[in-house]
Formats: sequence, C-alpha cells, structure tokens
Amino acid sequence: MGITQHYVHFLQKGLKPLVIDEIKDNYEIFSIKKASKKTGVIYVGGGVPKNYIQQTAYLEDLFGLPDSGHDYGIQITTDRPEWGGLSGATFKEGFSWGKEMPSGMYVTCYCDATIALPLVVKAVLELSSIDFKKRIRLNFSYEKPS
Repeated sequence: MGITQHYVHFLQKGLKPLVIDEIKDNYEIFSIKKASKKTGVIYVGGGVPKNYIQQTAYLEDLFGLPDSGHDYGIQITTDRPEWGGLSGATFKEGFSWGKEMPSGMYVTCYCDATIALPLVVKAVLELSSIDFKKRIRLNFSYEKPS
C-alpha cells in the first residue's frame, strides 16, 4: 500500500515514481544464482520473502539446469513445521522441490529474529578475518539543510 501511495503521489506531482519490477528482480536473482558455483540462503522469518528466494533454485530446475538447489542455509524462525506454514517449513521439505541440495549444510534456529540475528552477525564479525574497524565509515549529518 505504501508503494502504491508513493506511486500515486509522485505521478500527481509530475515526478517519476519508484517502480519495483518483481519479474525483472526475480530474473536478476535467478541470473546471479545461475552464474554461481554454490549458493546459500539466510531466511529471517519466512512467508513471501522466503518463498521468493527459494524460487531462484526452482527456476533453474524449470529451465533444465541440473543440481539447482542452494548449498547452504540458515533459517531463523519462531514457527514450527507441524503447523504446515512456509515460515516453519524445514530445509528437508525444500529438497523435494529442488530448492535446497540434499548434500548441503543447513541449520534452523527456533528463536525470535530480534534475538538471534544480532548474535549471528556478532559471531560472524568476530570470526571474520576482515578488520571492520579499518573500513571507511559513512558520515551522516542529521541537521536540516538551510
């Protein structure tokens, strides 16, 4: 609804609105997946975003590319598989659709994302060989322009 509101307001002002082309976006993600030797996914929650990224592997299968599933996966969710919803669907369920490779490495963390995601990011930063302290930081000014 917010994107539609943005679109209408910009048209009314004679400006070019932001347009999200879901098909083009899906094709771009598919192209990246196709060009990669191995891919991994991180699902924070589930539902539509989870289904959207899963489609990239399934599209490869539809276009005749073998072994198209993702090789690695992390899922952070509060939903359990017993209820049958996509948010709680296991990686094993994705094997049957070719969304994930049965030989891959996957982990599911049943936890609220606001707790688990910061801990995962902190662990990755601590274990990374990249010195993030030396990277160039953006300098934001929050003053109103005069």
